[in-house]
Amino acid sequence: MSSHAQYEKGSRMIGASIGTGSFSTGTTVYTYPAALGYRTDHAVFQINITPTYARFINHQTAIGISLLINSSYQKISNKSLSDTIFSSNKSQTSDLGLGAWVRNYFTTGQNWNPFIQLLVNGGSGSGKNDGFTYASDNYGSYKDVFNGKTSGRIFFNAGINLGLTKQLGKHVGLDLFAGYLFSYFKNKNETTLTRDYVAAAGPDELKKFEPHQKFTGNGVSAGAGLQFFLDKKK
Repeated sequence: MSSHAQYEKGSRMIGASIGTGSFSTGTTVYTYPAALGYRTDHAVFQINITPTYARFINHQTAIGISLLINSSYQKISNKSLSDTIFSSNKSQTSDLGLGAWVRNYFTTGQNWNPFIQLLVNGGSGSGKNDGFTYASDNYGSYKDVFNGKTSGRIFFNAGINLGLTKQLGKHVGLDLFAGYLFSYFKNKNETTLTRDYVAAAGPDELKKFEPHQKFTGNGVSAGAGLQFFLDKKK
């Protein structure tokens, strides 16, 4: 009896993406002839969880749905060359969405099974950010402190992937894939800013504003996933 999955109409495929968490840090140094340079420290953490469920409509094609859970954190600190922080910005975002996809295998029942997959997904999320900046103007030195809350956030993605399923047994497969991804999101950020002059030489200020943000992008995606193949219900 073959140890490879025999896809057939009515069988099910349950899986999840793996290896989609990331953490990175870095430093960018800016220098000028007048030695007025500074450096920027970056710290970024992101994790994505995408469980999926699909049913084969024939021995090669599966139609499925997915749940998208995404969380990200970013901190950016600007420092003088003497290592004094003069501005900092922290932001957090959480997204939740649903998706649909269709996968067609070019071969089945083999050790490696190539496929093509079309996908769309969308949803909404929330976020917040806060930080501070030290600067000066005609009234003297001041500190700006700001915090914001994201609302009206929606996102949409669509893409096409080419991949391979490596059969680890009759009921387990490892997906490897890469492809094109279109991304779009928009939101507004309700922000409050307080300006405090150090020497009380100028008027303290309280400002509220709502900048709108919109992003459209095209990119290349790559990833891996585990799939569990379940026989059709009798």
